[in-house]
Formats: sequence, C-alpha cells, structure tokens
Amino acid sequence: MNIVIKNIKEVERYFGSLNQNAKAAMKIEITDMANKVKSEMQADAPVDVARLKNAISYEQQDLKVTFAARTFYAPYMEFGTKKKVHVPSWVASDYAAKYKGPAPVQTDSKKAIAQWASKKGVQDWKSVWWHIMKNGVKPHPFFFTTKNGQNRLQIIKERYIAALQQGLKNIQP
Repeated sequence: MNIVIKNIKEVERYFGSLNQNAKAAMKIEITDMANKVKSEMQADAPVDVARLKNAISYEQQDLKVTFAARTFYAPYMEFGTKKKVHVPSWVASDYAAKYKGPAPVQTDSKKAIAQWASKKGVQDWKSVWWHIMKNGVKPHPFFFTTKNGQNRLQIIKERYIAALQQGLKNIQP
C-alpha cells in the first residue's frame, strides 16, 4: 500500500531555484512531518508480532514523500475482509478493489491462527479460523484512516503544506 505526496508545480519550480542551504531547510521540515506521520501510522497499526508496524516506512526525494506499508496483508488489515470490508470514501474504490479476493501470497492461515490462539490462551482455534474464513476480519485502520476514524490523507496534506510554509519561513532573511 502506498500514499504518494506529489508536489505542486510552482513549489517544485521554486524549490529548484533555491540554493543548497535553503533546499536543506525545506527538506528538514518535510522529513520531520514524514517521521511524525510514520510514527502515528505505526502507533495505529494492529500489533501481533509487529511485522505490520515494522513494515511502515516512507521514502523522500526532495519534496516528494511516499508512505508505504510493505507487507502483503496490510490492505486486508486496513479495509477488513469478506463481509466486514469497509473502504472509506476518501480512498479511491479502484485502489481498494485491487485487494479484493484472495491474498496474492498464500499463507498457512490455520497455522497462523493456531499460533495466535496459543499466545492468547484460546483453546478452540479451529472455531476462530472457521469464523474468519466465513465472515472475514473487521478493519483495523492505520494507514489511510487514523484509529479514531479521521482521514489521514487530509491530515498529511495539511501537515505537508504547513511543513512547506515552515521551511519557507526558515529560509527567509
């Protein structure tokens, strides 16, 4: 899963005209913003063995930032599965549709559920597995949506603009 922040053309042109010190000041603000967003996504991510939490990252190139959750099951955790799917209105339906159907990487779901049940002290793991296979899992938003239901895309956009504004203040004499 990815969120890509694309720059406004005027900002890109202005950034290109800056000296190295000014560019560095702008990049620092964007990096700070990206680190905060990444930390919030990680805090909102459901944790069993922290694989999903540790798979959340970002890449930055000048003012462009790409957030990613680099594990095959991230969208299934974000949106839920089967009868319990919920895709928020701010996520393009064609984006979420890419993850409809079986996971591209087949895992041993019985083994995974049995391990989870063992850690949680649940004896009848087969009933849990059957229920999940029949009904799915509820969404555990962490990426496109905050844990409390806010539109993270909008939050990122607002923080990105604020970071650019702060960067501009930092380079003005």
